[in-house]
This record gives sequence, structure tokens and C-alpha cells, in this order.
Amino acid sequence: MGGLGPTSRQFGTALDHVVEVEVVLANGTIARANEQLNPSLFWAIKGAGASFGIVTEFVVRTEPEPAHVVEYSYNIVFGGPRSAASHFKAWQKAISDPNLDRRLATIVTVTELAMVISGTFFGTEAEFTATGFAKALGDAGKITVFDDWLGTVGSWAEREFLSAVGGIVSRCSSLPVNEFADLAILHRSLPRSIASPSTSATILSCRTQPSTRSSHTLTIQTKVLW
Repeated sequence: MGGLGPTSRQFGTALDHVVEVEVVLANGTIARANEQLNPSLFWAIKGAGASFGIVTEFVVRTEPEPAHVVEYSYNIVFGGPRSAASHFKAWQKAISDPNLDRRLATIVTVTELAMVISGTFFGTEAEFTATGFAKALGDAGKITVFDDWLGTVGSWAEREFLSAVGGIVSRCSSLPVNEFADLAILHRSLPRSIASPSTSATILSCRTQPSTRSSHTLTIQTKVLW
């Protein structure tokens, strides 16, 4: 259990948002655990869940979905090692700024001949520009702005699907379980039923409800396929 993703810099991991679990223990009993009920089990499950039982339900604290999202990508072709080092240092300097807006997420992929810098900014295009991140990387970037949160989720889903199986899809309704965690902490992120072709777990249902700890909690029921 972990859940690192584009929202981690501003909200923490998906693990930080789990507030309760239902788990089948090794002796066959079913238990619920949270910070007040079976707190030691809850602590253990969050640290090494697979070693203590099978979690059949998660209750997750959610965050409000953003109104605007910017996705960006910079494809840089190297002229040689010196050029590669120069571009990488520019990216490294930009992300090491302690005052960099925490709504910005970024990843770099380096090959022998090129480098791709991509990521997400949870805000408007004007706010993204104001971070100075794009200016630090030059003018070779491609930016896509989403005004619909579910449009962003659909874009992520399609990218993950293509990464897993290749090809072109026009509609995607499934997400790998190991990728849905980052989406699960944001309202309206998940379809009601999600089947995962890449893991042995299927999410049976998701439902939201008001919570005293936050505006909503998300309950995720899972089924393990042997």
C-alpha cells in the first residue's frame, strides 16, 4: 500500500488518506481497524498489509477535485552528453526550488538520445506560467488544459492503459489497481466498477459519504481473484 502519484506533493500519498479497513486475518476472522478500533492492526496494515491479511474494504478520506488541470510535456532531443547534462540540470534546478508550487508534479524520462519532461499542474494555465517552471525548460513544450476533472482522469486512464497494453483506445473504463490509488483521494475520480487486467484484485464498488473528518470519505470494496 502506498499510492504515489501526481497529487502527492500537495496531498501526500494515498496511504495517508486511508482511515479504515476491513480485513480477513490469517485465522479466518474478519476485523475492522482504524485509529480507534484495533489501532495496532491498522498501523500494521498500512505498513505491510499483505503480511497481515486480505483487505476487503478501504475507507479513504478524499480531497476536493480541482476545477482546472494543466498537463505538460517537453520532448528534448540531445545534441550530445553536454546538451543532455545542461537540460537535466535545468529541470533539477527548477524542481529543487523550495518555493515551487506544490500543485506541480513532474517526472523526467531519459534515454540515450532524448529526454521527456512531463507532468501535471493542478490549477489554471496562468498559474502554471506564474510558477516559472515552463520558462526554465524553454519553449519546446506541449500544454493541454482541462476544465473538467473527469476529462483529466480519462486522459490518465488512457495513458496508463496504453502503457500497459499498447495500441489506441477511444474509450477507457478500467484502471490498474496500483494506479487508481492516487485518483481515489479526489472526488468523482473513479467509476463505480473497475476491473484490473494487471493485478489479481478487482474493485467491486465505490461509494462516497459525508465524513466528520473531511467533506467525504470513499469506501472501496475489493475482491481477490486467485
